[in-house]
Amino acid sequence: MKTSVLLLAALLASGAGAKTVYVNCQMDSYEGHDGSTPELAVKTLVDGYNKATSNGDSIEVAPGVYNEGLANVNHWWGLSRIKLGRKLYIYASGSAEETIIEGSRGEDRVKCIMAEGPNAAQSIIKGFTLRNGGTAGGNGAGILNGTAVDCVITGCC
Repeated sequence: MKTSVLLLAALLASGAGAKTVYVNCQMDSYEGHDGSTPELAVKTLVDGYNKATSNGDSIEVAPGVYNEGLANVNHWWGLSRIKLGRKLYIYASGSAEETIIEGSRGEDRVKCIMAEGPNAAQSIIKGFTLRNGGTAGGNGAGILNGTAVDCVITGCC
């Protein structure tokens, strides 16, 4: 599995400038964290996305339930835990069973992921459970562009 993760990252990276940003929702403190190492991981997926500024960057996500942080997609689809508008490789460092992106099907609906834009179609998300995402349009997982690999989608509407 480690070989396939490295291979996918290598295929997605477009040059020597590609970087990896680390996200971990289970740390005690985030003061001074910039996402540059696992020890300096940022807390939310949106924080990780905001640090992964170039096409070809990667975001490594530690095990946990990611239910904080909102990205406004700016159209009727509303909010999402992360919006992909760049060519990124986002992968769980643990298993899909222990790395969960939690949406919301309640009154304030939140998709798990929203991938849109010309470069989002080249994004890869790998190894997550996408759980309980909701939209008025019926695509709570929110993967319209890009590729999901080894992901579990459950309870999304």
